[in-house]
Amino acid sequence: MTLPVWCFGAAHIDRQARAHRAVRLGTSNPVTIRTSLGGVARNVAETLARLGLPVGLVSRMGHDPSAERILAEMARLGLDLSLVGRSETSGTASYTAVLEPGGEMAVAIADMGIYDEMGPENLAPALAAAEPASAWFVDANLPAEGLAAVLSHPGRPGLVAVDAVSSPKSEKLRGLLGRIDLLCLNRDEAEAITGQPVADEATAWSALRRLRAEGVGRIVLNRGDAGALIADAAGEATVAPCPADIVDVTGAGDAAMAGTLYGLVTGLTLAEAARLGRAAAALALEAPTAVPATLTADALRRRALIVA
Repeated sequence: MTLPVWCFGAAHIDRQARAHRAVRLGTSNPVTIRTSLGGVARNVAETLARLGLPVGLVSRMGHDPSAERILAEMARLGLDLSLVGRSETSGTASYTAVLEPGGEMAVAIADMGIYDEMGPENLAPALAAAEPASAWFVDANLPAEGLAAVLSHPGRPGLVAVDAVSSPKSEKLRGLLGRIDLLCLNRDEAEAITGQPVADEATAWSALRRLRAEGVGRIVLNRGDAGALIADAAGEATVAPCPADIVDVTGAGDAAMAGTLYGLVTGLTLAEAARLGRAAAALALEAPTAVPATLTADALRRRALIVA
């Protein structure tokens, strides 16, 4: 029996406002707005569930229609939602992305103050209940104290994966790097954590080596259409990109994280798992939602050309 993967972090409503023409700042832009479920931890949890793993979600929501929609749709996917907390003072978070007509992000705004409530005290019951597990995933939307509580918990599984989320949020990971078994991040987040510029492939490798020296077990540095750089105890490698016809960029990084984590949980090497991550990102880029409704383990492996 496969133990569950518990995902700690953001679960909220995404709003994508696709502009009819190139976005212009300082003026009104005609758009078409679509809403869907989002949040890094939620996106990763849904992806893993669609890939066939048992998954639980640890997040925090308000008492509002957004929360009820998220919980209802996640319950239909079979997720364990017993450890989702509810706030008496804050509403459910939201994320709004303004997209260019071709799907590239122009700007995004996030109302995520509720996640500051996911500190050690509120997390303690969930941490005790989320074991044993095959892996934990945590996103950097948690406050620094909450991240430390998850990464330092004595009952943590042997694989704890972290998504840096954004440049400002990734700075909270400083001082915790030696407790991370898998870190997924992009160039800007690598710069924020290491404090050194990442301008080209040479400086990217330098950042990865510094993170490894700080104690990170496995690292995936996503580089968009240039693929990814990876490093672990087995060595360093470049992972080729998986071409995609972009529909919406929202959730592609979360998909890359989920695909990589799925690969590791199912026994693949980091190089093989990262190929699944690139394939998952490509499938997400081609879908109108953060997680493709048609996603399966077979579809993912076919796209990555990895045979089970």
